[in-house]
Amino acid sequence: MAAVELALVLPLLLLLLFGIVEFSRAFYTQLRLQDAAREGARAIALQYDDPGPIDLLDVTTQTLSDILGLDVGVVGGLIHEITFCSTDAAAPPDQRATLVLRQNLPLALPFPEDVNWDTVTVTGSAQMPCEG
Repeated sequence: MAAVELALVLPLLLLLLFGIVEFSRAFYTQLRLQDAAREGARAIALQYDDPGPIDLLDVTTQTLSDILGLDVGVVGGLIHEITFCSTDAAAPPDQRATLVLRQNLPLALPFPEDVNWDTVTVTGSAQMPCEG
């Protein structure tokens, strides 16, 4: 009798356990992306009018690489949207540096083949006032 009860309850408990683990992993990834986006937008906002040749995309990618601990090539694939500050005199005084990071996170939950939940998109975004 106990084996039958275990056979009925165990799959539900395992699904609940794996769901908690996957949610925690996705939430952790979202927090990391949010933090990285904040620091990347800050790097853009603070360095946009520094004298000399500076490639802001390289600075941003290197900042994100340092924060996330990923290779620069991998980080470049996470950048979904980026808005740099303008040094033009006609630019509005309240312009903002914007950075949106997006990552497709593969899920390890065993879903049936007709359910297309193999990945979830996790996004982190930030804006900073351009203050160079």
